Amino acid sequence: MNTTTLVQQFTPRTTLQEESKHKILTELEQYGEKLYFRESLHGHMTASAIILNPQLDKILMVHHNIYNSYGWTGGHADGETDLYSVAYKEAQEETGVEKLYPVSRSILSAEALPVQEHIKKGKQVTAHEHYNLTFGFICSEKEKIRIKPDENSGVKWIEIDKLSQYCTEANMIPIYEDNIRYIQHLMEEKKKNYKRLPEKLLNWYQKNARDLPWRKNQDPYRVWLSEIMLQQTRVDTVIDYYNRFLQAFPTIDALALADEERVLKLWEGLGYYSRARNLHKTAKIIVAQYEGNFPETHEELLKLPGIGSYTAGAIASISFNLPVAAVDGNVLRVVSRITEDYRCIDEEKVKKEMGNQLAEVYPENQCGDFTQSLMELGATICLPNGAPLCNECPAIEICMANKNDTQIFLPVRKEKTARKTRELTVFVFVSQGKVALQKRTEKGVLEGLWELPNRDGMSEEDAVSLYLEELGTLEYRIEKQKKAHHIFTHIRWDMVCYYVHCTHPFGSYIWAGSEELEKEYSVPTAFKKFLSFKDLHDLNTFEK
Repeated sequence: MNTTTLVQQFTPRTTLQEESKHKILTELEQYGEKLYFRESLHGHMTASAIILNPQLDKILMVHHNIYNSYGWTGGHADGETDLYSVAYKEAQEETGVEKLYPVSRSILSAEALPVQEHIKKGKQVTAHEHYNLTFGFICSEKEKIRIKPDENSGVKWIEIDKLSQYCTEANMIPIYEDNIRYIQHLMEEKKKNYKRLPEKLLNWYQKNARDLPWRKNQDPYRVWLSEIMLQQTRVDTVIDYYNRFLQAFPTIDALALADEERVLKLWEGLGYYSRARNLHKTAKIIVAQYEGNFPETHEELLKLPGIGSYTAGAIASISFNLPVAAVDGNVLRVVSRITEDYRCIDEEKVKKEMGNQLAEVYPENQCGDFTQSLMELGATICLPNGAPLCNECPAIEICMANKNDTQIFLPVRKEKTARKTRELTVFVFVSQGKVALQKRTEKGVLEGLWELPNRDGMSEEDAVSLYLEELGTLEYRIEKQKKAHHIFTHIRWDMVCYYVHCTHPFGSYIWAGSEELEKEYSVPTAFKKFLSFKDLHDLNTFEK
């Protein structure tokens, strides 16, 4: 949008803005692009930024050397006609922050500001006017800040109610305060879009909902099972697991009576095995303490192992038609974009506030459909990583991120910590057609599962031979080695595996044949990478 259009579309809120709008439009009409250069000595275009934190109670300002006062960031157009870009670039250069999120692509205000005669960088500058357009931005207080020595001597987050203590330019304080109030007003107006979500999503969901097995029955056992499985796992992967699990344990009573090894075996390949253990624990509690019936309140559901706020919300709304939001990453992404909310969705306080605001607009007797419509929108349309299918979105008319082209910035997430790497040497000990397994005792996500024998570090073959002798393996033959890696949420395993043929079983291992590996022992995917049929067939460990 060009400057003239930006100014024409601006609605003044003060007399100064009204007069400034008229003057800037007159100057643009008379001087055109000449007004974007400092060589226009009587006056020229500038752009400034009002930068607030996501909570909207602090403003980021710089201490200007020229004015000896804290003030907004900004600078000259210097030939650039895109004044939004000027405001953005100057804010970054003057404060050191990297991530700025626009409140709007429209201007907050327009000011014709007089500049007194002064000396800058050793040169005399005559009195003139700045024809300034102001833009609004949101920035995290966690961003690193630094001064720009040739222009400022301080960069500081200032509490809004203490602004007058830091800004000594009396004529600027009303301008800052007006723009701050306007940003707060704009952000509050965006929240009203919560109320319009049901009308936009419910009909769309009825026509476009995917045909998923857990949607055919709103029984809390099935809803609970599906939601636990869907945590950290793709829908297309879960479908087969869900159907197999229900076939084995069609009721919560059947699950409660099951052996844990059987539960873990059916879970094998889904990962995050604590989910399976908590399923089993919760089933036992519901059968023992609730006579096999799920508690029907959000608060009671939260008391059960493995059920957090999201899962409790899903069960409460879908199975019991309660106005309780189920707020996960998909839903938070939808809400962040619809309302253009730049608060970090990884913060529990933010999650809770968004959930509470959603709960207030839940439609009577359609709570389950509304919950699932939000999930569906996030999973199929409002996609992550800046790739939403906006033209297919039923809520496009009320989406502030779409209006301001800020989808790529939302939602705001915490910076991911670097994933650690662990090196392991893994052993496939084979004897008489069976493979050695041991129970994993190390604390962590795989605790209590069956694993291949292993040791820290990636050992060379000579070191492996010494290690095998220490284990008491009297007769062995190293057949081959294979490398692989496996990525968990917070750690990567780099592994080298040695396939070792042993004349006799040894040690305290469990020795499992092919059928036992397939049906009885739950071996994590990280280790199953070394147990393919081809790997073992090459060693002639299984009967042909």
